[in-house]
Amino acid sequence: MPTAPDRFVLDTDVTSFLFNQDPIRAPRYEAHMDGKTLYLPFVSVAEILFGAEIRRWGSDRRSRLDRFLAQYVIVQSDADVCENWATIRAHARGQGRPVERQDAWVAAVTITLDLPLITHNAGHFAHIPLLRVVTEPDL
Repeated sequence: MPTAPDRFVLDTDVTSFLFNQDPIRAPRYEAHMDGKTLYLPFVSVAEILFGAEIRRWGSDRRSRLDRFLAQYVIVQSDADVCENWATIRAHARGQGRPVERQDAWVAAVTITLDLPLITHNAGHFAHIPLLRVVTEPDL
């Protein structure tokens, strides 16, 4: 039997569940992550910061967000991530199944690191080759 991974990439949605302490969804994902090394793609961090900015979060909530994000390894883009992003988008387009830019960046980071992705939006990633997805269905 294969061993469980000790590292995961988190999608923006799951990260949001955790930060907001979603009482239904967060605990279901936390079970996969306990004691693991967790990575956040740069684009997920940007999306989260954008949400805070447009909602005009005050300094206390922004400080809490900064502390929350500091517990993760934030993965920046590099040449390999860019190459994987281009391949993902071109393949999806060729299959007639376009992938949103942000989702393609998340997938590119995940594939480059050769790790599983924890997401609640598995359908966004369903047709991306080489991507391993961990999800929890809605009850």
